[in-house]
Order: sequence, then C-alpha cells, then structure tokens
Amino acid sequence: MAIITNNPTAYDAASWIIALWEPLQHWRHDLCEEGDEEDDKDWDEVCTVMAWLTSELGYEYNSNGDLCLIPEEPDDEPDPKVEEQIRTLVRRVLNEGSN
Repeated sequence: MAIITNNPTAYDAASWIIALWEPLQHWRHDLCEEGDEEDDKDWDEVCTVMAWLTSELGYEYNSNGDLCLIPEEPDDEPDPKVEEQIRTLVRRVLNEGSN
C-alpha cells in the first residue's frame, strides 16, 4: 500500500506539504488510538508543527480545505532608495523647466 500518493517534486512546496501529511494521517488513523490522551497530545503537536511549516512556506488552507499560496501583502512603507530617486528626478525636471 502506497502511503505517499501525490508525487512530490522539487520547487513545489505544496507537494511537499501534502507528502508529509499523507503518512502522518496514516500514522494517526492506523497506529494511534483516538481518545488516548498521549496519542491525542502527540497529534496536536504534529498538527501545530505542520501549520507552522505550511505558513513558513507561504501556504494556507482555504475554507474548502485546498492548499493555496498566501497572497503577498504590499509593503506599506515605500522603499527609501526609490523615494530618493523620485525626488532627484523631480528636481531635475523642475530645474530643466526653469532654464
């Protein structure tokens, strides 16, 4: 019986996450006793670590249970180098216009 069925590939972090979850769920379902306090504690810790890994790799599960990339939020702070370049350009344009 194959436990990992999704064929994980390089540069595809989502496939890595799924490849980790499959044997973990197999372990939980087949080898742990549900309701056993120690097994439940171990499973909670595994789920927490997997959530951290998933987030660190830039993924999250949506409301349908699908693994999705977390959209990047734009920086609220402008890049100081870009601001200075804009100021320099504006000064140059204003100076050329006054000559």
